[in-house]
Amino acid sequence: MTVVAGYSGNITWSNKDTRAKGWTLDLGADVLDTTDFDSAGWRNALAGLKGWTGTVDCNMDSTAINPSTVGAAASAIKLYIDATTYFVGDAFITGWSPSITVDGLEGISLSFQGTSDLKLSS
Repeated sequence: MTVVAGYSGNITWSNKDTRAKGWTLDLGADVLDTTDFDSAGWRNALAGLKGWTGTVDCNMDSTAINPSTVGAAASAIKLYIDATTYFVGDAFITGWSPSITVDGLEGISLSFQGTSDLKLSS
């Protein structure tokens, strides 16, 4: 993969621009222990369920995403790496955390949880 400048990124939620300035994405999988007495002292495992979560840091814009979106129906989320490469899936917003400082912009941190598979555009 080619090195990409961070300013090439973006995020859309339900096809709305979120005024994002940064995002993180965490993919994970459960590993199920299948060890039994016949394992000769070695652990055995089986792949379990997969899932994904993440956060988005935005400049405050109540027209894009507001508190009523927390726990509401899942919507399409696109996490752009650049103009043509992005992760896409459906997710629930699970947290809405505004922040205000005396010397900065009003901001908001959103957390989300995926509810389906996550795809990478190509």
